[in-house]
Amino acid sequence: MFNIFRKKSKVDPRDIEQVIYDVAESNKDEDFHRLYELLLDKELYIPIDTDSLPKNAVSGSKIVTDASNQIKVKNVIGPDGQLMIPSSTLREAPLVQGGYVGIEWFEYLEMVLKVPEAWGALLQGKTSYVGFDKERINYILAKYNT
Repeated sequence: MFNIFRKKSKVDPRDIEQVIYDVAESNKDEDFHRLYELLLDKELYIPIDTDSLPKNAVSGSKIVTDASNQIKVKNVIGPDGQLMIPSSTLREAPLVQGGYVGIEWFEYLEMVLKVPEAWGALLQGKTSYVGFDKERINYILAKYNT
């Protein structure tokens, strides 16, 4: 016997690049939440000043920083003059070609919150970008970083 009233669960076929584009174009809550889900286990790439890396840094190895060895991130200015901490979903992106470090999604968001002068985060996809203010970052961390 078939249950004609049972709601079928839909699998969202969009990849992260399409969802970033959709968020940038439509600003829909369901697209934002889909993006957060796609980023849960994603490594992002942030542009850095390579001269600020520790001298003994090895490509591909984890670097733990403290007050004595901070890595300088290259910031960007948003459309309304806000200071933003950028990241890219692609290591081939022009944004990170001068040097980058990989960082997990939640680590990235937590790092942005630690920069007092930053308005928020800028996530660059292949063709579009999305900004997150600190209020949204706190929401994302509270909802998804459990």
